[in-house]
Amino acid sequence: MKTKPPGVNSKLFTDEFDRRGWTYKFIGDTSFLVIFPDSGDPFIMHGTLSEINSATGYEIAENKDLLYGLAEMLKIPVPKTIVYSTAEQALLFLESYKKVVVKPADTDHGIGVFVGITDADELQRAIQTVQRLSERVIIQQFCNGNDYRFLVVGEEVLAVVNRVPAFIVGDGIRTVEELVVAKNISIKQILDGMSRLEISLSETEEFIGPERFKSIPELDETVQLIGAANVSRGGESVDCTAEVHEELKQFAVSVAKLLRLEVAGIDILIDDIHMPLSSAGAVLIEANKMPGLRMHDLQADGTTINATAKIVDQMVLHRKRELL
Repeated sequence: MKTKPPGVNSKLFTDEFDRRGWTYKFIGDTSFLVIFPDSGDPFIMHGTLSEINSATGYEIAENKDLLYGLAEMLKIPVPKTIVYSTAEQALLFLESYKKVVVKPADTDHGIGVFVGITDADELQRAIQTVQRLSERVIIQQFCNGNDYRFLVVGEEVLAVVNRVPAFIVGDGIRTVEELVVAKNISIKQILDGMSRLEISLSETEEFIGPERFKSIPELDETVQLIGAANVSRGGESVDCTAEVHEELKQFAVSVAKLLRLEVAGIDILIDDIHMPLSSAGAVLIEANKMPGLRMHDLQADGTTINATAKIVDQMVLHRKRELL
């Protein structure tokens, strides 16, 4: 019997299964679900992951160095990338590109991502921090552009959101630390107690520095807290699906199809979403094999795109194709 409260994705799916009259059980005290549809064999899910995503696609999405290597081989635009081996190699890369990103090869949710590094000391500190999280450290050329998440289900882009790194707005009274604590409490209230990652106080202090962390921002002053724009790390999102050029949507679908991921979050940095692929300044950043759905189906204003229901429909379609 599951005793912990379900995560956001699990709650969205169990609500959908309830609407369809399907029964389900958690496997022990985990987030793995066994779902019993009206007919046929059970489905097994973990978050948004199910049988409709391939094992090879999972591994490539999980290991970013594999993803970037595959992308370069197939001429898919990605930032210039190296896997860290020596301090000298890392310093030469920084000297070549002036501004870099350091991140683990195999973590999700923007954990351990350091963006916009410009000096050697900062680079070394970031590498040491990431080495505590992963055996493989990736260093990338910093690329301009806004961060967009394309939610791909089957051969369709259901939504595109512009992701903004976590921030607070000063009130002229409280410190940055106090404002982050208050924002985390507000997030929990919006999600009605469902578990999720919060804005990390320690990462915020490391990103902006201890002095800034304890300072009081001016009234209406915006302070960015973390480098990564992941919603699971307190980032916020703005839907822009209708504005995105169709070629960019098809590019995201092509990446998901290449990896045989029927449900994927394709993350792309783009200068101008209104332009076709060749002139939009688009570079692939990540392929997420278990995309979070909160930003789509559990928005603060109560709106939804029904992504959860469409994923379940895709699971049913996949099962029917298998039987042909």
